[in-house]
Amino acid sequence: MPSRRHTIADDLRTRISTGHLKDSERLASKTQLAAHYKVSAATLRNALALLQAEGLVERAHGKGNVVRPPLRRLTYVGGGRKPVDPALQDGIRTTNTRARRHLRTLLMVSANSPVTEFLRIAH
Repeated sequence: MPSRRHTIADDLRTRISTGHLKDSERLASKTQLAAHYKVSAATLRNALALLQAEGLVERAHGKGNVVRPPLRRLTYVGGGRKPVDPALQDGIRTTNTRARRHLRTLLMVSANSPVTEFLRIAH
């Protein structure tokens, strides 16, 4: 069973992704949202923190919580590899997975779309 903060975050995430909450639109105050969802202020803050970590909502000074414009998808195509310092250790690991929950919103793809995660470690 999902926690209350996850349930609230899921509801707000859905409202953002479906356009019910527009880019740069102010969310209701924390007090109003807490009353709407019938939770404590702390639970609501935790739900908003999840959305902030995902880049869907940001805290704007003097405005409260605001829906962030969607993040742009960046794609790097081609390019040769430049010689690097031989002392530099560089590795890339890829994982093929499916877009679920918040990734669908962030990447603007349909449910369970195939995605590839890249992890690059350089030291």
